[in-house]
Parts: sequence; structure tokens; C-alpha cells
Amino acid sequence: VIGAPSEWFPNAKSCTVYTFTLPDLQLIQRIGGINVEQQSVAFPMIANDDFIAWVRGTESNSLPDDAVFVVHDRDTGQFVTEAQPTADGVAVTTASFGLVADGRYAVLGDSRDDRAGVNAGWVYVFDFQQMEFVNSFGPPPGSDGRRFGVQMAMRGSFVALATPNSTDTISGLQSRIDIVHVPSGQLVRSIDLPVNDAGDFGTLSGFGQALTFVARGIAIKSNSRSGGTRVDYIPIPELCPADTNADGDLTPADLNAWLDAFNAAAPACDQNYDGQCRQNDFNAWIVNFNASCG
Repeated sequence: VIGAPSEWFPNAKSCTVYTFTLPDLQLIQRIGGINVEQQSVAFPMIANDDFIAWVRGTESNSLPDDAVFVVHDRDTGQFVTEAQPTADGVAVTTASFGLVADGRYAVLGDSRDDRAGVNAGWVYVFDFQQMEFVNSFGPPPGSDGRRFGVQMAMRGSFVALATPNSTDTISGLQSRIDIVHVPSGQLVRSIDLPVNDAGDFGTLSGFGQALTFVARGIAIKSNSRSGGTRVDYIPIPELCPADTNADGDLTPADLNAWLDAFNAAAPACDQNYDGQCRQNDFNAWIVNFNASCG
């Protein structure tokens, strides 16, 4: 899905949305005249099976406190709802966004948010079933320069956030990937990017998609100060929590493994990522099992 402005900046106040099939790029739908207000088409647009959404602002090249997440019906182009991303009553105030969606959830990342440090970043979770923002999370306090939310990938209930461990990404200092369970906001795993062949730590490219989910892991593109680029694949077993016995397949044997984990209060018991091992994790295990693992 591609959004194109009806007029070039700074006067773009409406856009036309085009929907194409992949991989042959056949145009299957054109929705014109969507009122998106000034400059909103400068920011990312996402789509799932049912909706198209983007961030709308009202000032040239910046997003003031009234930045709004706008949702339209994908089939008809009709307006559905809009919602303002906030965290603890604090509204979005900057304009550096990442935006990803998969199924029920969309994750909006404001990588220049300062509540956890200068340019530490913060992310907001929108639920397409409840049609509202339901959660937000960010890095720990003192995370200056993390740019949490600048580059993201999403699969189902998990989002991967690629962030530098330092503001000095040009010199090749190490970067990391955080895997977060979206509904709960719980950190599932942190991964330091590997050292590249030139001896530099992997650093994220400044813009563009630097990571994507592939099978049961993540493919990550990283750059080095020597000018090289590499792609690494890192398995993430946590992406398939229902594979309780970790044999790589979802089978009835995983139910017995979950029961063993429940009786032992082992980490594999916690299927809803609330930090506890309880009976409702059985229902979560069934949901995870039925969702498969890709």
C-alpha cells in the first residue's frame, strides 16, 4: 500500500492510496482524496489485512503535541478512527518515527523521545481490535542516544527494535536488538550485534529497514566503519513459545513439556510473558500453538 500526496510539500493536505499485489505489482485498488492534513504523507504508512494507518501532523516537518494515528478501512478507504499516542499522560512531541504492524497490533516508535534520556526513544502499541493505544514502553532511564523505535520489525505479538548502544554509531560502536512481547511490553531477549569481518562491531544503517523476521529468527543488516555491509541471521527460539521442548516442531509432545514446566515453575511455563507461571498460561500456550511459528 502506497500513499501519494495530491500536492507537493508544504501544501499536501490529501493523498491517494494505491494497493498492489506482490510480487507482480498489479494495481488492484485506488482510493483518492483522503484528507490527511498538511505534511502527514511525510511519515510512514502501514497496512494489515483490514486497515490502512499513518501518523497525521499539523505543522511543516514536525509533529506537535497533537500528533494523531489515523486508521482507514482498507477495502473502502473510509475513515474508521484516530487516536493520540501518549505515555503516562505525556503526548508525542517529536517527529522521528518508525511504524510497523502485523495482524492485531501496530507499533509506533518515536526515536527522539526524551523521557528515558536524550533521544532515548519510546514506542506506543495500537490495538486494531480495541481501536486505541493500549500500551507503551521504552528503554531504561539513562539511555541517552538509544533511538528506541527508529528501526523495527514485527511478527505477530513480537517486535524487534534495532538500536545503537551509543550515540557514536559512525565509529562502529556496538549495536543491539531488543525483542519485546508487544501485548505485555515485556523484554524477551537482547542481542548484541556480532563483530564483523573488519573487526568492527556491527552498527545499524542510518535509515531504512535494517532487520526483518525470517523463519524463527531475525536477519540483520549491519554496517562497519570500514565501509563493509553484512547480513547475519540469528535464531530466536522465544519467537515460538509453544515449542516447549525446543525440538523445532510443534507437536502434542509440547503439551507434556509445558505441563512439566508448569509443575517446575520453569521459564517455559510463562506463555503470556507476564513474568509469572499460572494456570492462564495454559490458555496462552494453546493460542501460541494454534498461531504456529512461521
